[in-house]
Amino acid sequence: MKIANTMIAWNSGGDIECGPWPDKTRWSREFRFTAGACDSDFKNRPEAEITAMVFILFNTVVVRDGISVEAAHRAFLKIDEYRDAIAPDLPGT
Repeated sequence: MKIANTMIAWNSGGDIECGPWPDKTRWSREFRFTAGACDSDFKNRPEAEITAMVFILFNTVVVRDGISVEAAHRAFLKIDEYRDAIAPDLPGT
């Protein structure tokens, strides 16, 4: 999924999911934090800037909010811009 159509939702020190935006099925209602397509920051920017924002968000959920690196990586693999920018020999690519 492109980040322009993806919402990331998570709870501090807990679960993280990436899913479609808009959230018509309300899959994200169990989560405290959301980011991605639901934020205007992720729209109408150059591709390189959007990719950088995805990695900044990855850092935020891991460092600030205590999501495990492995859980964040598994969730972010659903985002095209993340998957396209990481090393091709990483698990899940």
